[in-house]
Amino acid sequence: MGEIPIYIFAFVALYAQVYLIIVIFEKWDTIFADVSNKKLKSYPNVVIAVPCWNESKTLRNTIKSLLDLNYPKDKLKIWVVDDGSKDNIWEEIQKAKAELDTHNQVEVRTKENGGKHTVLNFVLEQNPNCDIFGCLDADSYVFPDTLHNMLLPFEDKGVSAVTPMLIVRKPTNLLQAIQTVEYNFGLFLKRVFAAINGIHVTPGPFSLMRREVFAKIGNYSPAHQTEDMEIAFRMHRNHMRIESALGAYVETSTPDTVYKLYRQRLRWSQGFMGNSIDYKEMFLNPRYGSIAMVTIPLGWFGIMMVVYLAFYWITQLITSLHNVLNNWQALGLDMFTFNFSWTTLLNNFYLETGPLNLIVLPLVISGFIFILTGHSMSKLESRRFRYIIYYMLLWWLLVPLWFTRALYNTLTNTTVAWRHGNEQ
Repeated sequence: MGEIPIYIFAFVALYAQVYLIIVIFEKWDTIFADVSNKKLKSYPNVVIAVPCWNESKTLRNTIKSLLDLNYPKDKLKIWVVDDGSKDNIWEEIQKAKAELDTHNQVEVRTKENGGKHTVLNFVLEQNPNCDIFGCLDADSYVFPDTLHNMLLPFEDKGVSAVTPMLIVRKPTNLLQAIQTVEYNFGLFLKRVFAAINGIHVTPGPFSLMRREVFAKIGNYSPAHQTEDMEIAFRMHRNHMRIESALGAYVETSTPDTVYKLYRQRLRWSQGFMGNSIDYKEMFLNPRYGSIAMVTIPLGWFGIMMVVYLAFYWITQLITSLHNVLNNWQALGLDMFTFNFSWTTLLNNFYLETGPLNLIVLPLVISGFIFILTGHSMSKLESRRFRYIIYYMLLWWLLVPLWFTRALYNTLTNTTVAWRHGNEQ
């Protein structure tokens, strides 16, 4: 009986995989469009908010990357806001402005801690007449052509928001190397979901929106500490389109310890579940398009599948260990006697051809192809084939940790304090 849900999960996963493959072939020219020679027809006024909280070590490079953008200086304003940090970031902000801001593009402010959404709303209120509003986390960095390439999709009047191509900044250990593959994989998936208007988050590292979006649907909200996800849900509820920009690379710093990664992904996972519950009227409602019919259901399906499989395999492991212990007690050490020979190994080697493996095999193959495709779309310095091997061997061991806890917190309505300080 325990294997029945596994067959169901495998079938639904295969069905979803086939659907995505169909989308890829139908939208091929859109997903893999060439934007290398495209130029902007006009240059809108852009305001970028940089919320800061205890990020004094990375802030200077973040500001410098914004000031180095290939964009008219008089059309770009950068608002750097200290959200009640506990370190010396306010001094770093003032020093960076004095040393780097040669064209008076940077505005600096400090305020009491209230959370990232309060910083974004503050900057929005100070800039009612800008054309495009964006956010860049203070541990992320843009490339010179990133803003130009992100503004290209806005020349389509039907586009309300644009997300970048996120890559990992200079991995220094195995954990960050694994995340590099995950982010590269996400480059490709984001393009596929953009083709069906199914992007569910406008990530903090440099997503852009038309200023009029906020006039229509309101400003940012706390939203389970995932304001960038909630506003994407709200946009879809109001039938707004979110696009993904090709060639718009943004480097972001990633957690370098398992505990930091766990905390980050717990927030993301619990935020997805909390926001999808808040917008439960959208679930499987064709009126709201792909976000309701594909993205949200697949998100919940993936979480439930991972949690179930984790518990199933743990149960199987415990059962196997229990059987080994019983056999050892009955037979003694003789049961561990093993004479190795290549002939014996080859004679006993076979490929299991049961129905479950026949379903899982194409899933593994197509998933690997998706990973390689995302790998090829990333910047050259982020392509390390050995990282893919690390990812496939180790990532599945980590994901159940935060999915299980996030599901428990959501079902029990447990709130987690994400920061040590005033923000909860």
